[in-house]
Amino acid sequence: MTPDEIKRLRYYEKQYLRTQDFQDEQAYHIEMRRRHSIAHHSWGIVIGLEIKQDPISKIWAVQPGIAVDGYGREIVVFEPEELNLVAIANQLLGQSVPALLNIWIAYTIEPTNRPAAGYENCNGKDEFTRIQESFQLVYRKDLVFDDTKKVPQAFQDLPDDPRQAPWYIYLGTITWNKDPANPVQNIVTAAVPVDPVNQKGRRYVGAVAEEVIAPNNQLLLRGRNKSTPPTSPTDPAYDDVAVNLAGTLQVTNYLTVGPFTATTGKGGIDVTGPIAELGFVKRTLTSWPSPPAAGDRFVWYNPDGNARLWTEKNGDLLTVTPVGNVGIRTLTPGATLDVLGSFRLSGGTVLSKIQSGTAPVGDSPTTRDKKITVNFPVSFTSVPKVIASARAEPGTDWPDTFAVTTRSISTTQFTVNLVRVDSAVGWKQNLQLDWMAWE
Repeated sequence: MTPDEIKRLRYYEKQYLRTQDFQDEQAYHIEMRRRHSIAHHSWGIVIGLEIKQDPISKIWAVQPGIAVDGYGREIVVFEPEELNLVAIANQLLGQSVPALLNIWIAYTIEPTNRPAAGYENCNGKDEFTRIQESFQLVYRKDLVFDDTKKVPQAFQDLPDDPRQAPWYIYLGTITWNKDPANPVQNIVTAAVPVDPVNQKGRRYVGAVAEEVIAPNNQLLLRGRNKSTPPTSPTDPAYDDVAVNLAGTLQVTNYLTVGPFTATTGKGGIDVTGPIAELGFVKRTLTSWPSPPAAGDRFVWYNPDGNARLWTEKNGDLLTVTPVGNVGIRTLTPGATLDVLGSFRLSGGTVLSKIQSGTAPVGDSPTTRDKKITVNFPVSFTSVPKVIASARAEPGTDWPDTFAVTTRSISTTQFTVNLVRVDSAVGWKQNLQLDWMAWE
């Protein structure tokens, strides 16, 4: 078929059919199936095709499986396909070990099966009676296959001959190293499903759909290797299921996650990536306002190892550090709770700034009173309230009793009068003054 027309054979009684008619019949079904494969799905591995070592023979092979390339051509491997050690050695010739080599698979076709004796072509040119659809393993350390620029649309012409239009599907990366049992010989020692150089892994087929309909009002996602669907959220059938969403997930009702299992760390929402965030939009909004108002959206994100709560119009409001410090309106909390601004406890007085400390008073052997001045570490905006108390020398048990009066309070300092009230003489201990100020 040409790319601008779709024709299929129409049969009628006593119709005369030639070779081209049968070829057109095959071409129609092949092309329509391939168009379906890349229109309703994306290309990649369908199942299997892992690179594994047989535990008994120790032979490395690509396991049975199916893949569909970017032109919709199906690749089927029925039996384990042993890796070609000669081809691997030739690719890595002269390279020091251990060395890495990528393994790819590609679709191939080959004419096969000659006509039976007595049914050869009378014109002298023997034809083949079958076309073998197969595959080849490609061992290339320098193969860079930019599939994003090659993927055709389903309505475009789809090439058939893989020699003119090859398509390579990455299967894994093997390690070529010395044989522990025979160091003069190199062998495959390991295989991984992700290219360690460019961090690209195996690509699997996807589905192209705007809507997924669940007839029983329940949509289950499970690993393909699980024989039965999961029966509950704790079913192990969920263990190897991962959903990576590139874009926006909109849930119109409820999104339930859990239960969380502390021993395995399973059960939660992980939002990853350089600009990852978990946002909460005001539930009464039916459309996004322009401009948005404060409180329309809250966002949790982790830009630098600290969790932050961002709000519309007000920016970062809350910061939680890995060591457990919580900061309100500060990005660098230096205490378990670090508040930049005011706060109130249980409906009491509103506090905007609190400072506290200890000042040395010392002894006073000759007089029963003493005056000291204390400077605030940070100036207050307005004159604060101050309370102070005398504290006995640490490690002693002096019976002295003192009266403490604060005076001359300003935004930068305050003065304290200390008077011993249990005696008319002074004191010999190294007295301390504890104080707290707030506004």
